[in-house]
Amino acid sequence: MAFEIFCVELPNGGDSLERVNKFMATHVIVSKQQHLVSRDGIPYMMFCLEYVQNGTTATAAPNSEAKADVWSSLDSTQREQFNRLRDLRNQLAEQEHVKPFVVFTNDQLGEMVKGRVTTLEAMKGIRDVGKARLEKFAPQLLPILKELFSDKGERQVAMDAGKGEEQ
Repeated sequence: MAFEIFCVELPNGGDSLERVNKFMATHVIVSKQQHLVSRDGIPYMMFCLEYVQNGTTATAAPNSEAKADVWSSLDSTQREQFNRLRDLRNQLAEQEHVKPFVVFTNDQLGEMVKGRVTTLEAMKGIRDVGKARLEKFAPQLLPILKELFSDKGERQVAMDAGKGEEQ
C-alpha cells in the first residue's frame, strides 16, 4: 500500500480539488482521511489517501473501496468464490433490510475464502463474527461454503473463473 497527501484550499479548491478527484478516479482507494486545517488564517482540507500500488486502477477492481485490499490478495478462483459469497450476502442483507456489511464484511468474506471455511467452528475464528451473526446467517452460508470448497465446487469455480478471463 502507498499513501498520497493532498492539500485543497477552501472554499473552492480549484485545480487541487480536480487533482484529488482525478487521483481517486484512477486508483483503488483503500482508505481516506480528511482533516480541516488552517495556515495563515486560510482554511485547507487535507486528504490522506491510502491506495493500492503497482498501477492498479479503480476499473481493474470491483466497485468498493473496502473490497480493494481483500480483492488484491485473492487469486482468480478465490475471487470467483468471493463473488459468490458476496452475492449471497447481498441477498441476505436485502431479506433482512440491512446493509450488506451488517451480514458480513468484505474482510470476513475474504477470510472465509482464504481459510476455506466449511464449519461453524471455523466461522467462529473469523474476526468480529459473533454469536448473533452465526445464529442468524451461518445456516444459509455454511452449505454454500461447503459446496464452494468441495472438489466438485472448486472445479466449477475454476472453470467459471477461466471463462471470465477469456472474455
